[in-house]
Amino acid sequence: MERQLETSSGGVIFRRSSSGIEVALTQTHRGPMWCLPKGRVEAKETLEEAALREVHEETGLRGTIARPLRPIEYTYQARSADGNRTPIEKTVHFFLIEFSDGSTEDHDAEVVDVRWFPLHVAGRLLHHAGERDVLALAKQKLLDDDG
Repeated sequence: MERQLETSSGGVIFRRSSSGIEVALTQTHRGPMWCLPKGRVEAKETLEEAALREVHEETGLRGTIARPLRPIEYTYQARSADGNRTPIEKTVHFFLIEFSDGSTEDHDAEVVDVRWFPLHVAGRLLHHAGERDVLALAKQKLLDDDG
């Protein structure tokens, strides 16, 4: 069975509020699970450009990259129109992104909900373990910067 490689990029977009640090999470049509915004890197696009574009498309929010976080890797099965399954080896590069402007109401059609959550709550809501690890690293970096 032939494997395909896929590269995506995404981000932990954060803002500071009177109640502390908050991060934006998304829900898609795939079910009621919270995720970090991410998507495929397009041709001639850097990982950073893709992260900023995908975060904006999926959340309606814009920001600037504060620092790279870490990639996660996993394999999933893609089903073709004829019903065959192909294993996809996916790498997602994540960046810490500081919010500058935008509205969570302006997300694209593949997303059904975007919400800001307190940093200490968001990690418990994320569905995927790899994304929880990325958020834990982001939390460590943000708290180190505040210290």
